[in-house]
Amino acid sequence: MSKLNDKQKLFAQEYVKSGFDLRASAINAGYSAKSAGSLASRLVRKPQVKAEIDRLMVQVEERCTVTAAEIVSTLRKIAFAPWSERINATDRLRALELLGRYLAMFTDNVCSTGEGLHINVSTKEDQPALPNIKLVKGENAG
Repeated sequence: MSKLNDKQKLFAQEYVKSGFDLRASAINAGYSAKSAGSLASRLVRKPQVKAEIDRLMVQVEERCTVTAAEIVSTLRKIAFAPWSERINATDRLRALELLGRYLAMFTDNVCSTGEGLHINVSTKEDQPALPNIKLVKGENAG
């Protein structure tokens, strides 16, 4: 497999950094804006460029690994921080809301529709484990 040149390496870095925007990555790597789209499409299919992108993605994933416990811990710190830490009420409420969602304290109504079959699912707070399911067939369902 041949080695990557500097522009190809930069393209791979820009591609991962940009969230996989082909054209912008090619332009930021120094390729012509006029041919950036088609060139970028060819670049990502080259085995050596694809391998570099994969290598960079592994690095990103390793740096971004976070556990649910870490997120919950951070949300708890925000929600229950002493008022002297000057965390505003909006941030505190948002943290509490996210913790409540994580703990499934709130219920949502879900409506899912298939061809000729409508399913409405809702839960009642007094029976959170037993959803109220209503199946209705026909065109006038709703």
